[in-house]
Amino acid sequence: MASTAKQIYYVIFIDDYSHKCWIYFMQKKDQTLSKFCEFKALVEKESRKKIKALRSDNGGEYVSQEFKDFCAAEGIKWELMAPHSPQQNGVAERKNSMIVGAARVMLHDQGPPLHLWAEACNTTVYLQNRSLHRILGMKTLEEDFFGKRQDVVEVHIRFTLCESQLGEVVVNPSVPSMGCLLQPI
Repeated sequence: MASTAKQIYYVIFIDDYSHKCWIYFMQKKDQTLSKFCEFKALVEKESRKKIKALRSDNGGEYVSQEFKDFCAAEGIKWELMAPHSPQQNGVAERKNSMIVGAARVMLHDQGPPLHLWAEACNTTVYLQNRSLHRILGMKTLEEDFFGKRQDVVEVHIRFTLCESQLGEVVVNPSVPSMGCLLQPI
């Protein structure tokens, strides 16, 4: 199903060190190179570091001559996985599964129109990047990627019947269109 912006595909890019993720939505798979260029410009500007390698499956969107030429011109080592072996790309496969699973839960639980799937996927990536991870010493993926503590953004979540399912819930009338605001216990 197409999203509100008529997009039906997405591509994720994952930093190998921190596992921070970026998601880009596309109308056609042949937009993958332009999304990679957009991602590359953003990441290199934010981190002040160059992308050294790109690991991908053998999908047609990656194996074009244009993509190969771009990586060669930019000095990016391109690592292709063996065909039909998702095990070799386990990090991306697990991340993709988490994104899709969480987006499905959001859409099922709250009941919004299904064309909002891209917004649900985007929200999932946003929250995963800003969640504390025990394996990182209770740091977020954002902190691990940038090497410094990031500003914590207050996350408002709309719930229905949240009082019966959750512990302490505080109704906040000052937050427009929000059912409630979860407070740390």
